[in-house]
Amino acid sequence: MENAKARKLSNLQERKLLKLLKNAKLIGNGSSRLVFIDPRNDNRVVKVAIGANALCQNKLEVKLWNDTQDSHLAQIFEYGKFIVVMERMMETYDEDSFNDGYDSNSENREFFKLGDEVVNWLTIKLGCTSDNYQIGLNANDEWKAYDYGFNSDISAREQCGEARWMGTKEFRSFLDEMERLVRFHRPITEIQHFIQEE
Repeated sequence: MENAKARKLSNLQERKLLKLLKNAKLIGNGSSRLVFIDPRNDNRVVKVAIGANALCQNKLEVKLWNDTQDSHLAQIFEYGKFIVVMERMMETYDEDSFNDGYDSNSENREFFKLGDEVVNWLTIKLGCTSDNYQIGLNANDEWKAYDYGFNSDISAREQCGEARWMGTKEFRSFLDEMERLVRFHRPITEIQHFIQEE
């Protein structure tokens, strides 16, 4: 399938997708986004913003995808105010796990070099950051960047403010409330107010 620009969802379409997440599998979270398997297609994920930095990350990812549609990036299919629907990675790496795999798999060194090409491409586009190592393998065993919302004009520390917050009890309460809003079909405006208050 040929890569195409991501499709902007209307408010109604985004709200319907958020409602579908009621029965979706929550597979993890980043520094400021929840990640669900897309209930409409299990080869895709839905990233849901849980903070102001996440809204910025979503916008930057969509912009980079729509500007380049580059094969180094996990494809973005749809986006809204709070969500990004992206190609799912079946195996994921961060800087440490990638380097461990690279070093310990001398017989697979050529394969890991393909992953390194993704990191190098992101470094040229976004600047040098450990976030560039958030890469993985899709269903076709192709290396892709799955988290590329880094803003080189803002320090990594500022962009990942939620990462420190995630270790607190308040964050757990926030996640519980965000999940309640998403899973019990609260209007998107209520979710927006909830995020802005945090």
